[in-house]
Amino acid sequence: MLYLPVTNTTQTTYYANIQAAINASVDNDVITVCAGTYTENLSIVGKNGLVIKGPNTGLNNANGTRATEAIIMAASNVSLITVDANVTSYTIDGFKLVGADYADAVDGRMIYAKGNGNQVSNILNNVFELTSNDGTNAKRYIRL
Repeated sequence: MLYLPVTNTTQTTYYANIQAAINASVDNDVITVCAGTYTENLSIVGKNGLVIKGPNTGLNNANGTRATEAIIMAASNVSLITVDANVTSYTIDGFKLVGADYADAVDGRMIYAKGNGNQVSNILNNVFELTSNDGTNAKRYIRL
């Protein structure tokens, strides 16, 4: 049996990347991601209650030792993770999130939840890399 690094633990299915697992998921599924680097921009559309768990899920100690990271690195200069307005709740837990080097604040969103303020966003135990090398003071942020 072939085991790939991303598992939908609710359905016991395996994927080569995170977005493929998101696309195949249904409401309230749990996706578990192994340590490694995943170069992709993620989009969550129509998946209410989706839980995406990295190796450091549940680490609730700022001074604690983290396990080897699952790093989600932007593949392009858009938001690293976009959550569509039709998603009512989601969880992203235990990752290192690395955005691209952006030229403006609009494209500098690390996590962009498009909801109208009624979304439940659980963003837990993540490390954010928010650096810029272009000297423009470009901004990166989470918009919920």
